[in-house]
Amino acid sequence: LRMVGSGELTGTLDDSLSKVTQYYNREVPDTVRRLFAFLEPAMIACLSMIVLGAILSVYLPIYTLLSKLSARPR
Repeated sequence: LRMVGSGELTGTLDDSLSKVTQYYNREVPDTVRRLFAFLEPAMIACLSMIVLGAILSVYLPIYTLLSKLSARPR
């Protein structure tokens, strides 16, 4: 908004908007790249926890059942 205001006051709105475009064309991809660089390990960690929970929900009852069967007197 400040660039548009100063461009209108000085009569160089085209140049001001061109500078704003160049700035955002440089900054937005960098910001998105940094965001995904942070999100990628976080997503991997979350998915591993979900998979670990699924594995435990399958194997824990089996392990409990087998331990009860082996502890039973014959």
